[in-house]
Amino acid sequence: TNNIYVIHQAKAVGTIDLPEGALVDLNGGSDKLVLDADGDTTISADTDDQIDFKTGGTDRATIDASGRFVIGSTTNVNAGNTTPRFQLQGTDYATTSLSLLGQRATSASGATLAFARSRNATFGSNTIVQENDELGKIRFFGDDGNDLTNYGAEIGCYVDAAPGSDDMPGRLTFGTTADGATSSTERMRLVSGGNLMHGKTSSGSSVQGIELEFGGALTVARTDNLPFLINRLGNDGDLISFRHAGTSEGSVAVSGNTVS
Repeated sequence: TNNIYVIHQAKAVGTIDLPEGALVDLNGGSDKLVLDADGDTTISADTDDQIDFKTGGTDRATIDASGRFVIGSTTNVNAGNTTPRFQLQGTDYATTSLSLLGQRATSASGATLAFARSRNATFGSNTIVQENDELGKIRFFGDDGNDLTNYGAEIGCYVDAAPGSDDMPGRLTFGTTADGATSSTERMRLVSGGNLMHGKTSSGSSVQGIELEFGGALTVARTDNLPFLINRLGNDGDLISFRHAGTSEGSVAVSGNTVS
C-alpha cells in the first residue's frame, strides 16, 4: 500500500511529485490518507461512496453516499422518519452536546442558532413567505422500543400575519404529546403582538382558555366547570388586592369561613 504521510513538525519531511492531471487513487479497503506519524489518524474510503475520518484509529465522522455528515458513528440513524443531512451521535452528555461559543471583546452579541425559510426553491433566490408558513421547529423524540418515529413535544415558529419587505411578524407555539398519542397538540402560543395564550389559538374574552395580554391584562374563559381558582394555603388574610397607581384601594380577604 502506498501511503501519503503529512507530518506537522514545523518543517517539511518530504514531498511526492505527481504529473499534471494525475490522480491519487485511494480506492481499496486498506488504502488511506495518513495524517500522523503512527498511522492511526486517517481519511479513507473503506466503504464504496463513503468517506471515513479517523483519529487514534477510531471512526469519528463519516460522509455517506447521499452527502449526509455523521459525527460519532459511521451510520445515519432515522429519527422522525427523517434521515438528516447532519447528525451528531454519542453515548453520554459530553458526546451528544453541541456548543456555540462566541468570544467577542468589543460586542454584546452572542452566538446564534438560525432557522431560515424561503418559498423559493433556488438557493440564493428570494420569494416571500406567507402567513402561517412554518419558519422552523424543534422536536424532541424518544425511543418507544421500536423506533424513534414519535416525538414528545415541539416548539415551532410561524409567520403570524402577512409579511412584507423588512416586516416578518412571527409567533411561537409550544406543543406536547398526550399519553397514548403519537404527535403533539398545541398547548400554548406567543403571538407577534406579545400576547401569551394557553389552551386557545385565537384572541378574545369569549374564546375558552387563558390569555395574558402584553402589558398585563389577564383573561380566563371556560365553557364548563370552575374558570378561576384562588387558594390561600396559609393563615387568614387577603386573597386579592386591588391597587391604583401602586396604592391599595381594596381587597378580598378570607377569615375562617368568611370571605369579605
